[in-house]
Formats: sequence, C-alpha cells, structure tokens
Amino acid sequence: MLRATTATLIAMMSTSAASAEGVYLGYGFAAVNLEQPGYDWGSTNAILMLGYEVNDYLSLEGELSIPISDGQIIVSGTSIDMENEHMGAFAKLSLPTSGSIKPYARLGMVRASYSMSTGASGFSSPDESAFAYGLGAEWEYSEKSGIRLDYSVADFDISEGEVIAITSVYRF
Repeated sequence: MLRATTATLIAMMSTSAASAEGVYLGYGFAAVNLEQPGYDWGSTNAILMLGYEVNDYLSLEGELSIPISDGQIIVSGTSIDMENEHMGAFAKLSLPTSGSIKPYARLGMVRASYSMSTGASGFSSPDESAFAYGLGAEWEYSEKSGIRLDYSVADFDISEGEVIAITSVYRF
C-alpha cells in the first residue's frame, strides 16, 4: 500500500519537475471514522498530501493517512483498540472566487484498511478500495499558504468511512 502511494506521489512530482508552479504540499490531522453494522469506531490520523494545480478549476491530489491515536470498542466486555489508515488519489474541482475562501469538491479512489488489537493479539483487515467524494474549503491567507477543512466519505463493501481533516497547505 505504501509503495503504491509513494509511486503515485513520485509520478505526480516528476510531471511537474520542470516547473514547480502549481505544486503544493499539505499536512495536518484527521478524524477517521469507520462504521460497520453494529460497530462504529475511529482514530486520529496524521495526513500527508501532495497536489498539482492544473488550472484554477482542477487539481490532482495524492493523500496518505497514518494513525497516531487509536479508537476503542467494547465487545463482550473486552476492550479492543482500533485504528484506520488510508491512501487516496483525488481530482479536486475548485470554485474560483474573488475572496480568500475557495470552496471545492473532491472525487477519487481510496484504499483503506483497519487493524485491531486486544493487547496480546491483533488483526489487520485486507486492503479495500472504494470510490470517495467530499467537500471542503481552503482559506488562502497568503499567496503561498492556506488552511483547508474538508469532509470526505468512502463506501466500502460492508462499511462506510468518513474523514474530517484540517490541513496546512504550502505552494511552491
């Protein structure tokens, strides 16, 4: 999973190597939640994002999310630690405005997995892929910097994932 994300990010960077214009990097934090029939859990994750602004309306983004804090569920009196991770590729469709707030929609694919442990034993789910979509806005407080807040959803076979992220963005 990490190899595919790394390859995608390197490919995105190499296409813009001749001109860094339009390339941006983001990092931040996210609340990642997963719902399955009868269970709901989440984790706090670190988010790393690399994007390329094709024009004022379209950007291409790669995203990687790694857990930094586990969630918990109780099953038959046993506490189980849960964590979610994902990577994704998105097309970001922006609505250019004359102000510093830029709303956008994101469409793409994500690959996610979760793991659980009871202390002595653990389990990791197989990677699952799903179509993802979301809405957000970026406040551009300078020509090179901004802060984003977005909400994304992915529907997997038996579960639904939600990500609420706040990300700092730096343009080159």
